[in-house]
Amino acid sequence: MWNDIETSTDYLHFSVVSQAVADMIVESGKSPISIGVSGSWGSGKSSMVKMIGRDLHNLDEKGENYIFLEFTPGFIKDMTMLKLHSYKRFQKNYLQR
Repeated sequence: MWNDIETSTDYLHFSVVSQAVADMIVESGKSPISIGVSGSWGSGKSSMVKMIGRDLHNLDEKGENYIFLEFTPGFIKDMTMLKLHSYKRFQKNYLQR
């Protein structure tokens, strides 16, 4: 089995896309926005998400506009556990601010 370790290093040349997504988030202002990242195993989804987070952080001049939650729901099979996991991640990231 291969290791599937996400990275924020742009090995797959995703920086154009990650920067565009970060720009879209910033430009949305306070309007709701939903963004999905899909692809097969090993295609770079987690790396793309890490890169978007990095680019968003770089655009966030005050360092207080965004809470970027990152978690891997693919390993969670139950909807209740998925909700619990995402709420815990939110709590952890929100309380760190």
